[in-house]
Parts: sequence; C-alpha cells; structure tokens
Amino acid sequence: MRTESAEERIREIRAASYGKEVREPIAEVLEEISREIAEEAEDWKIATEVMDARGLFSTIGSRIDTQKLSFDTGDLYAKLDEAADLLKKHQKNKEEENV
Repeated sequence: MRTESAEERIREIRAASYGKEVREPIAEVLEEISREIAEEAEDWKIATEVMDARGLFSTIGSRIDTQKLSFDTGDLYAKLDEAADLLKKHQKNKEEENV
C-alpha cells in the first residue's frame, strides 16, 4: 500500500467531524488495500507455479537437464536393444549361409 496515501487518508478520517467527510477517505483506503491484496495474490500464484515447476530441484533448468538425461539414457537402452537384435539377425543369417 502506498504509505503516504494511506496515512494521509487515516488522518482525514480521524480529523473529520461528520460521517460524509470520512466516506471517501475510507473508500480510497479500502480500494488501495484491495489492489495490494490482488497484486500479492498474483505474485504468490506465480511463485507457487515456479516452485511446482522446480520440484525438488534448485532451478527449473536443473530439473529439465535431469529429465533430458533420463530420456537420453532410455534412448540409449532402446538403441542397445536394437543393436543386439540386429547382431542376432546377422549371426543367424551367417549360420544359414554356412549350412
């Protein structure tokens, strides 16, 4: 909240003699509070989203790097299986040629 603005409005409210003199300052203070709450809520929403994206990692980048590494390892195992299958086929073809 803008401190000067709020403090000024509070002084006006305290110094007022009639209800109609305080209506607008009260409304202005409440509007400022409402804006501040909305801004804080948006900041919290963003911070929460970043924390969720990070998971247990210190940065989102380190989480992504770890996931890429695990995918690369999975691809490596798939390629090794594929290579083993090709080697078996090649050995079988050689055996058939020798018979």
